[in-house]
Amino acid sequence: MATTGALKFLDELRAEFPSAILELFSIPGLGSKKIKALYEQLKVSSIADLQAACESGRVAELPGFGETTQTKICNAIANRAKHAGSFQFGEIAAEAEQLRRDLAAHNDALQVSVAGSFRRRKEIVRDLDFIVASKSPDAITEFFCAHQFVEGLIARGPTKTSVRLKSGIQCDLRVVMNAEYLAAGP
Repeated sequence: MATTGALKFLDELRAEFPSAILELFSIPGLGSKKIKALYEQLKVSSIADLQAACESGRVAELPGFGETTQTKICNAIANRAKHAGSFQFGEIAAEAEQLRRDLAAHNDALQVSVAGSFRRRKEIVRDLDFIVASKSPDAITEFFCAHQFVEGLIARGPTKTSVRLKSGIQCDLRVVMNAEYLAAGP
């Protein structure tokens, strides 16, 4: 690969699946098993294909999907289109700093920092990343999800939560133990 810029095995793998299929992973609630089912049974290989399959009702008919999942996928696609793009650093700086201060003021927060492109002061920011050290991750996560800036929940797990702020930017929170804080990337 270093001498030719190509690798036969990699080229064969890329030829197996349409390149646009990888964008399906950006839709909340879709993992590899569901994407595989959509691709194999409905020939869905892009977000446009997925939207068409949802609008025609074909997704709800697949085993393991149903009407509720189809509706959630439609909403996720609509939100993705509505909030696609990037934000200038100055447009979101005050909001990010206020959210950082609010998280830091929480009784269960031991350490709080902004990470990612905002911390690096990039001119264009696609999302906000916060890292919080706490012995009570559930309390921090609940506070974060209920914050006045939050428009809606995208995904929530034991240590990472993603929300959409009212300004339109995605905001991710990682809650770690104090000993893990430096390794988490502040």
